[in-house]
Amino acid sequence: MTSAKRPKKASDEATASGWSVESGDCRPSNEGNSKSWAAKPVTKNKYRIPLPTNTNARPQVVAYKRKGLSVEDLYDTGDDMTDDSEWSTDEDYDGSDLDYGMYDEDDFDDLPYQHVYSRKDFDDFDGEYGDSEDSSGSSDSFYRKYILKGERYDSGDSSDEEYEFVNDSNTVYIPYGSAIMRDLSDDKVEFNPENEHGQIIDLPNDNNDAEASVNGTAAVGDAEEKAVEIELEEHNDDDDGEEESDNSCPEAVPINPAPAEYQFYNAVDLRMSLAVLKSPIYMYGHLSVQVLSGMLEMWGYQLDVAEKRTVYASGGYNAINLTPLPTPKTFSKAALERIVGKLKPHFIESDIDALMKQFDPATCVLVLLRADLFNASDTVPLVCKLLPDYTLFPTALTLDNGSPFRTTEMLLEIALFQPTAKNVPLFQANRDWRAVQLQPYSRLVVVGGKGTGKSTLCQYLINRHIKKYGRVLLIDLDIGQPLLFLPETISVSVVEAPILGVGCFADVKPLNCQLFGSFNVVSSPQLYLEIVSSLLQYCDENRELEDIPWIINTMGYVVGFGAELTNAIIRLVQPTDLVQLTVPKLLQRQPPFNKIQNYANQLKPYLVNAYEYNMLGRVLVMQPSPLEYRFYDFMVGYGASSESFNPPRRRTIAIMAQLVKILGDTAESFADVKPHMAHINDLEILITRDEHRPSKEMLLSTLNATMVYLCEKLPNGLYNCFGVGIVRSVDDKENVFLLHSLSPEQLAKAKVLALCNTSLPSQVYLQDSPNIEGTLPYLQNVTPATATNQPA
Repeated sequence: MTSAKRPKKASDEATASGWSVESGDCRPSNEGNSKSWAAKPVTKNKYRIPLPTNTNARPQVVAYKRKGLSVEDLYDTGDDMTDDSEWSTDEDYDGSDLDYGMYDEDDFDDLPYQHVYSRKDFDDFDGEYGDSEDSSGSSDSFYRKYILKGERYDSGDSSDEEYEFVNDSNTVYIPYGSAIMRDLSDDKVEFNPENEHGQIIDLPNDNNDAEASVNGTAAVGDAEEKAVEIELEEHNDDDDGEEESDNSCPEAVPINPAPAEYQFYNAVDLRMSLAVLKSPIYMYGHLSVQVLSGMLEMWGYQLDVAEKRTVYASGGYNAINLTPLPTPKTFSKAALERIVGKLKPHFIESDIDALMKQFDPATCVLVLLRADLFNASDTVPLVCKLLPDYTLFPTALTLDNGSPFRTTEMLLEIALFQPTAKNVPLFQANRDWRAVQLQPYSRLVVVGGKGTGKSTLCQYLINRHIKKYGRVLLIDLDIGQPLLFLPETISVSVVEAPILGVGCFADVKPLNCQLFGSFNVVSSPQLYLEIVSSLLQYCDENRELEDIPWIINTMGYVVGFGAELTNAIIRLVQPTDLVQLTVPKLLQRQPPFNKIQNYANQLKPYLVNAYEYNMLGRVLVMQPSPLEYRFYDFMVGYGASSESFNPPRRRTIAIMAQLVKILGDTAESFADVKPHMAHINDLEILITRDEHRPSKEMLLSTLNATMVYLCEKLPNGLYNCFGVGIVRSVDDKENVFLLHSLSPEQLAKAKVLALCNTSLPSQVYLQDSPNIEGTLPYLQNVTPATATNQPA
């Protein structure tokens, strides 16, 4: 089994009508291209982008961060609902000789739902670590294999010459960060050489006037595991005025005791943890979640036993809930014992024994959390690398050291919160939402002011109905903060899996997307409605979308002309259900809700039918009347949080989630990507961000070093949008060099480059790369000595 890589973008050798593959150091080449689109080599680059070409070969990688060995799914469901691929950047790693099997076919013979799954025979974990003959495996060989690739470390420092690695069975290796090293002289500690087991030593204080005692208590109850409490008492002599020496124990960070409702058992050799949940808990993090016993609800989606899903809950958004749903009627203790028995080699034996002794299927749900399995198309690591200041996902440096779940959080790099957590936006489903029951023919519209949670509700409804229908159609009319795709566009997407976190990380490709080109719908409301009507007609004519529910997300423009626009959208959609989100007056007195506005009236069918239009009446003359739909009025009840990202930041994240796809499976920076080339005369340049139209000469400078929407012009004058790209440079021959992630078929149609309000994120310019030398064009370098700006 080999490690999965990031998906490759379009082949470098592929060509498309109007576009040819650039060869070499950002210089056009005739190789592999037709004569009609071949260009001569450029001798002078007049317009440059701050993405210098590589001048040095890629440096040899000395070490990789070791990933835990992959463990196959507990079940093989035989369908696409299971995600069992990994993400890895180590191209040289070859795990084909490893046995990843973990669970036998008979593990679930006792389960009443066993007929649902097609199982495979999996071997035990014997020999999982590869070609090591010693099953125990020494730390020396383990370290050399994964870190130093079989070579001893040589720092070049003469002070290291006397060190000799001790490779014997009596040596105990302590993981970094799990203990405090004390510097004591040999005459202060007395060991019993005849004792073959570990010894408890009383450490004397350095001034010999006090005695430090360490008392450890650990007890296991019937339903919980009590935390080990360590108390350090120091009794100093008041008559002695000497200060404590530098070798004294530093002040420890207090750790709150873990609540009895949650128990976590952490693996010793993998980034994996077993969680026994009795109550809901919230989480930030990027990891896979798999249910071993019971059921689990996350953002409206219910995970059945054996089902595994990937979570991408980012900071600045709602923390995702893990709500246990015990299923004692379908519990099989024998099956659970066999499953946990296969996991036992990776955990402390006493922990597994305690888990099995205490586990109560009537009150508990057992969940397996893993942080080392990623989908091959996962864009999360790349976005985090380009946006380090955003702190999207927890790291060891950002986690709370006083958290009662600190050990598990550090292992998995996640953040866990109890339902009573403050200043953290938690996903909280309104109980009234369950009244919405979608049917295959449903067309549900969600309306409300800005910040009322329209996207959150749409995501909840998708997750709640995705298992029943297999597919849900999302028509996103929000041009400012779309749930899945790019801002300034209106898109239609078929969602086939639950969205468990930030929507742009779900990597759902739109079925159809059209460019509006602005955040402000007032700039061209007729064009907006024309695009909406065009997409609705596309969905009506597509037979594949007939028998699946539709969910329509709208903007938060509710006052003035916004009310007329919303009524027009409702008339165009012809919904079967409409949900209106309203902020109660009590919350409107509190920031930030004091900036949120509600509709003046409830948008019930009789009011929409009687609405008198001012500007948009001519657009709706062909719409039938009257309307009939079920109306739901839900009050917003969640608490406000200052930790939520503002709209500009969310748009940057959504844009970056699309741009990182340009890197493909090999490039580490945008400077490493080979661009495609086309002449400016073969392209149409569309500028939507202002009314000024520059001359052709100025257009080349305007286009250079920008982010563009890649579009196709339709016969009706609208523009299909395939994605975004980066104009890396425009040379003095008027050739445009484009970085993109489109397929060859899409690139052949992308003859329109649209400059809209969304700019290229500055993080793309400032991305660190060892292959970049010298100053960056268009930027300024600050000299540390003089602190003066020098133009590059």
